[in-house]
Amino acid sequence: MIGPSANPTLRVAGRPQELRPRLGFFAVVLVVLLVMLLGRLWILQVVRGAEFADLAEKNHLKEREIPAPRGGIYDADGERIAEVRASFDVVVAPDEVEEGRALELGEMAWAKAGPPDSDAWELPSRIDVGTLCVRLAELLEHADPEELLERFEQGRRADRWRSVVLAADVSEAELERVLARRAWLPGVSVVARHRRHYPNGSLFSHLVGYLREVRADELPRLRERYRDSSHGPGWYQSGDMMGKYGLEAAYEEWLRGDDGSYWVQVDVHGRELGRSAAADRPGDEYFRSIDHFLNRGLTPERSGHDLHLTVRRDLQQLAVDLLGNESGSVVMMEVDSGRVLAVANAPGFDPTIFNSRISPEEWKRLSQDPDHPLVDKALQGVYPPASTWKMIVGAAVLASGEWSDRKLVNCAGSVKVGRRRFHCWNRKGHGKVNLSGALKHSCDVYFYRAGLHVGIDTVARFASMFGMGRPTGIGFNSEASGLNPDSAWKKVRFKSRPRLGVWKKGDTASAVIGQGYTLATPLQVASMTAAFANGGTLYRPLVVDRVVGSNGQVVWRQDPEVTGQVDLAPSHFESIRKGMLAVVDERGGTARGQRLKHLAYAGKTGTAQVVSLGSVRNAKKRNSKRFKDHAWFTAFAPYEQPEVVVTVLVEHGEHGSTAAAPIARKMLEHYFAEPLAKARSEGRRIGDSRPKSRSLATGAGAAVQ
Repeated sequence: MIGPSANPTLRVAGRPQELRPRLGFFAVVLVVLLVMLLGRLWILQVVRGAEFADLAEKNHLKEREIPAPRGGIYDADGERIAEVRASFDVVVAPDEVEEGRALELGEMAWAKAGPPDSDAWELPSRIDVGTLCVRLAELLEHADPEELLERFEQGRRADRWRSVVLAADVSEAELERVLARRAWLPGVSVVARHRRHYPNGSLFSHLVGYLREVRADELPRLRERYRDSSHGPGWYQSGDMMGKYGLEAAYEEWLRGDDGSYWVQVDVHGRELGRSAAADRPGDEYFRSIDHFLNRGLTPERSGHDLHLTVRRDLQQLAVDLLGNESGSVVMMEVDSGRVLAVANAPGFDPTIFNSRISPEEWKRLSQDPDHPLVDKALQGVYPPASTWKMIVGAAVLASGEWSDRKLVNCAGSVKVGRRRFHCWNRKGHGKVNLSGALKHSCDVYFYRAGLHVGIDTVARFASMFGMGRPTGIGFNSEASGLNPDSAWKKVRFKSRPRLGVWKKGDTASAVIGQGYTLATPLQVASMTAAFANGGTLYRPLVVDRVVGSNGQVVWRQDPEVTGQVDLAPSHFESIRKGMLAVVDERGGTARGQRLKHLAYAGKTGTAQVVSLGSVRNAKKRNSKRFKDHAWFTAFAPYEQPEVVVTVLVEHGEHGSTAAAPIARKMLEHYFAEPLAKARSEGRRIGDSRPKSRSLATGAGAAVQ
């Protein structure tokens, strides 16, 4: 009989044989899992340790920007004409919000019904951008979720690691609402910035210019431009402001500063708990230790440089006041340096409106105004120079050696050129006149004869010496070049129609009195007048005297620069200047009514025809102001030892003697106020050493030009 004691021996011996394969399998699995775990730890801690450490830091340490203040702009007397003021922008960090649009645009409309009770809003650590835009739109005035979402997407595409400006320059009420609900807006922060302010409104609008936000399509070009510079490729980012017009644009690199940065510690909801501090700042020891450990401390901002101009505010203000409701320009500059003392345009605009988005209604009002307030008329406005061009013709004919200043030309009121008769403005004629008398009376017939004698190419060559047909080089606002036509120009202009490209005598007759194809800017005419006053030296007009750093040191200065010299004998210059003096100083001169008893100055009137009234059949249209002639007057003073030039253009002012010359006279009275007061008390006249009785020219005529 076999007892039960034999069976346990068999069972005990058989069990290890049955479990051994299973234990081996589990051992392999455990080893594999252990290897995978160790491998994962190796990857997390060694291979990608720095990356995850950086991400961990970013969860509680965030870099914030310190905007740099833009440099100021000052007039010649040190008065600030462009400054910065504090403003606040609402920004969002793209990496702190969920991508995508959880709310469709149709579902966003509920936000306009009114803000919900803040208690109904959850307190999340992250939300999607769609919800964020809806919530912000409820807190901001005139904000639309669609527009906020579009700004976010544009900014994220430009740089997903930089905060995107959703609302710029928010009001105090908007700021309070956003800050009160900051906990429900993860990823959103309020940044203090420096916003441009122009305390004089439209007074310097075309000169100083304005700023606009950098467009997304401009960023690649700007990054490439500054990639290898000291500023680096990130100098401009989405939401930044940059100069777009005037000196703000031309001197952008001087005016713009370099932003700084600091680090903050935040909680899970993005709320700031503290910030990094500079090494020399008392307190904040904990954050200085973080700076040292992370090597990420405070980077101070660097302010932009200041511009100090040559323009005087008092002269600028007077010029604008004298233009009043007229559309036009006044340029005043020094004769022997090219320093611009006033460059005024009317009407102007308030540059501050460009700091934020312009409404369609405001833009339509500015862009469609028939007086063109956005155009810098002094630099960009091109007009027929009219009789101011006659001085150039006088120079050309005297230089020919075949025509003297004493040569007499009989003006019977018109002259026939080819099949066409060209009239003088005085249809009765001026009788026999020499050069001085022709300038004094602005006799067209004299200059028809003189211009036809030397030909258009000679006249154009001398006009080029005086700077006509090319920009003066003032350096801002895309200065126009005007037009100094000659026979070669017309051939090119009408190359597709060769018969029309032939220069004719009739073209010369129109061009030599500043009509026809001839065009010039007020700044060009002022520069030309200065060359007549100083004996033929052409200077580059200067508006910036110096650039000053934030430490008060001058880092750049602009000295007078000669750009040309007119090849004309001093005696010929004197002959033309005598004629210009007669315009103002002698009976019958076209600007005799603007004579100053105690200041001798020389000038030239001009009346530029806008359109041939014969071509306007409607009598009502002919009487419309927009068909009236432009009025010119350009002058230098004093007559002897000239100091300044003033050039005035009044659009549709009709006559230079009545619309433009009075403005120039008052500008000169103001500029020479102290010497004039002294001259009155002493009973003498500034700039005049001539005998009291003399005649510079023959002939007579009414002063209406």
